[in-house]
Amino acid sequence: MTDTLTIDAAHDNQTDKVLGHLLKHGDITRLKADKVYGIVNLPDCIYQLRNRGYDITTERPVDDGGVRYVRYVLA
Repeated sequence: MTDTLTIDAAHDNQTDKVLGHLLKHGDITRLKADKVYGIVNLPDCIYQLRNRGYDITTERPVDDGGVRYVRYVLA
């Protein structure tokens, strides 16, 4: 049996890591969230932060190889 409280606390911790990164650097991508923090569900963390009242925009740039990716920017 999984402890729901433990899962919620871990999720809140991930969301707080994303917030800290956004406050320090201004933006974050899925690749950065995964490599640096081990966060694989970045969109959910962004959703939670938006629900807390943070103004975060979604950008969809294209890298040098022509691959589109998503970058979340703290407005």
